[in-house]
Amino acid sequence: MNENESNWERDLVTKLASAALREQRRARLWGIFFKLLTFAYLTFILLSVYDWRGRAEMAGGKKHTAMVELSGLIAPGNDASAERITSALQAAFKDRHTQGVVLKINSPGGSPVQSQTMLDLLT
Repeated sequence: MNENESNWERDLVTKLASAALREQRRARLWGIFFKLLTFAYLTFILLSVYDWRGRAEMAGGKKHTAMVELSGLIAPGNDASAERITSALQAAFKDRHTQGVVLKINSPGGSPVQSQTMLDLLT
């Protein structure tokens, strides 16, 4: 008997074992890939939901001081009208994380009625 003929069984077993190991590695790599893909998908979903909920409040839910800027003549129809300023102040007061409200006013004056409306909201 030739030595090659006697080792064919050993060669066959070696090839089968190598093929089985390669298959196990492929299966393990695909398993890792799909687990990572699932983890990334769930992370994306959770961050999207968290970000969506965080936009409902000012400053992302952290305690803060709100600042309302008033610039220009206090009169109806202007940027510094009582309607616009009171809506900004109400939004600042309604936010549960607001610790305080600062009014930054740069105005030469204006309508006494408009000014009184804003004062009534502040007191």
